[in-house]
Amino acid sequence: MHRRGVIRALIIYVLAAWIVVEISASLLPSNETGAQQLRMIILVALVGCPVMAILVWRRGRGTGGGAKQAGERSLLSIVSVTALLAVLAWTVTAHSPRADREYSGIAILPFSDLSATEDHQYLADGIAEEIRNRLVAVPGLDVAARSSAFAFRQRSKNVREIGEILRVDLVLDGSLRKAGDTVRISLQLVDARTGFEVWTGSFDAGLDDIFALQDEIAGQIVAVVAPDNKEMASVAAMPSSFDAYDLYLLGRHNWQKRDIASLERALEYFDQSISRDPRFAPSHTGRADSLLLLARAGERPPQQAVVEANEAIQTALQLDPLLGDAHASLGLLRLFQGNFVAAELALREALRIAPENSTAHMWLGLTQLRRPGGGPNLALEALQAAQRLDPMDPTITLNLAGVLARLGHGEESISELRQLLARGVESHGAGVLLATLCLQWGRLDEAIVVLSDSDALTRGPDGRALYARTLAALGQGDLAATWLRSADLQETAAATPPRLDAAYITGADELLREALYRENPPHAAEWWNGLLSWRGGDISAALASFDLAAAAVPDGDPQLAITVAGARAAALRALGDADSAIGILMEARQLGADSVAAGWDTPQLNFALAVIEASLGDEAGATAYLEQAVAAGWRDIEWARGVPGTAQVVHIVGYAALEKTVLDDLQRQWKSVANQAEAATVGLSR
Repeated sequence: MHRRGVIRALIIYVLAAWIVVEISASLLPSNETGAQQLRMIILVALVGCPVMAILVWRRGRGTGGGAKQAGERSLLSIVSVTALLAVLAWTVTAHSPRADREYSGIAILPFSDLSATEDHQYLADGIAEEIRNRLVAVPGLDVAARSSAFAFRQRSKNVREIGEILRVDLVLDGSLRKAGDTVRISLQLVDARTGFEVWTGSFDAGLDDIFALQDEIAGQIVAVVAPDNKEMASVAAMPSSFDAYDLYLLGRHNWQKRDIASLERALEYFDQSISRDPRFAPSHTGRADSLLLLARAGERPPQQAVVEANEAIQTALQLDPLLGDAHASLGLLRLFQGNFVAAELALREALRIAPENSTAHMWLGLTQLRRPGGGPNLALEALQAAQRLDPMDPTITLNLAGVLARLGHGEESISELRQLLARGVESHGAGVLLATLCLQWGRLDEAIVVLSDSDALTRGPDGRALYARTLAALGQGDLAATWLRSADLQETAAATPPRLDAAYITGADELLREALYRENPPHAAEWWNGLLSWRGGDISAALASFDLAAAAVPDGDPQLAITVAGARAAALRALGDADSAIGILMEARQLGADSVAAGWDTPQLNFALAVIEASLGDEAGATAYLEQAVAAGWRDIEWARGVPGTAQVVHIVGYAALEKTVLDDLQRQWKSVANQAEAATVGLSR
């Protein structure tokens, strides 16, 4: 083999093949298709090795050992086989399906702030969001919603996990470094299926050129991902100065946090942005959204907030009639006002302009939930659409879980919240709502565990109030009273429904009266005033409060409306006006039928309907509703004992057996968490 030049030829061939493979690897796309093509080229190179050896052997056979002639023929064989391999590699790379046509979705992660002062995260977030906004209209390319992508800020999961959760093929990650008036942005576009980089880029620009830089980056990404599509989303006109844009980004950065202090800061930044450039429409929508959320939280007079928000929205629409966010803000305003028809029209217009607006989908779902003739059936579709677009947004998932619970899907609603928390999303509200749903669906022991394992008992009074409410439902009045009298709950002005429920169940009327002096929605204040009057024996005063509560019950809450109706009927009967009582009960029965038709199916609603049917003398109907409530998880027997009208249920046949079922189950659940709850209460008192 040495004499015929085979060994020498093999060495040269291996080196040539290695060069061809390396060149092919650099040219092929970094995805599964590219990997398959590279494996094909390597296989051909391996097959070509013995072919080339045989050719060299045979060419050298008749040379009589002539080294020069053998070498020339060996070299000819090497060149021929290597050329064939190169042609094959070129054919595979040039005519293979382009990787960019295989990508269907992309997520823009929040860019890291690598500035020396580390105080420009809002700018990094804003640039990432603007690049996202420019990609949303690329045909065939799904772009993950901002809040879902930004939920991975801490990079607790790898790229493949992020791609699976967000259902995208590509992930754009990057960093921003600001020095003086210059910004450097470094980016990596990664295939989430393989973990390979598809494209990298580094860009430098002055602050005044930041808008052009965003366009350039988006254009380069489109060229890689979808080179046949040059279309990008039309975005709102940029402000006349970077300062106005910078302040707008600070406003949105704070608005996304949704807590009171952040919303106040957001409003201030939006106002400053408007003062720098009054013609920048997005700042006006941000101002409106901040005012409405602050008003909903009780931090702004509602009428004043409505007037100012309307002015801001109308200004934004005049500046940019095709700004989807402005139409969405108008929908939120109309929803806040209770004008559901106008709210739905505005939100549908927002979605016509920007179908990927997950917040508009969510607000549409809430509108459909509350409007007359609506209900959870209609709301479900809009909220599911919102979650598909933004699976990591806790506000969307919380609202979806609430609608699923109203539809009778208690297990599914609880599962949605558990999945959200398992993904590492930080949401204090998710833990509290999860415990609330466990309580409503009769899983009181799970509610205790959820509250104990989360930060709900240490972050704010709502978790502690809910803990007291759960203990009261379990029949542990003394322990519940200890939690109600804790310093944290005594110092706060938050008179939440769980806190009021727990005070009433445990007989802590003084705590309930004290809480009612604080600001509460009218229906809540009158409802509890009526219950206190009923317990005190003043039936006339109770009826007056129940009437006021009935007039103030929010739209879209038939469960509360039917419960209040039962209490009004009981008070009227106690005062000798049976005819009026029957009229109220018949109206409540019809409301119940309409609610069931709209999809409502909760343990609390079924119990309220059992009270209505028992009060009307329909024992069979009352029994059916009561059995359905208990089977679904109704365990609020301690609360029901103090509500007017429930005495009618006690007299139906079969009630005693159902009551025993409830009490036995409560005792079983209490045994499973007694040590944990008692230890937590001891720790609280310390």
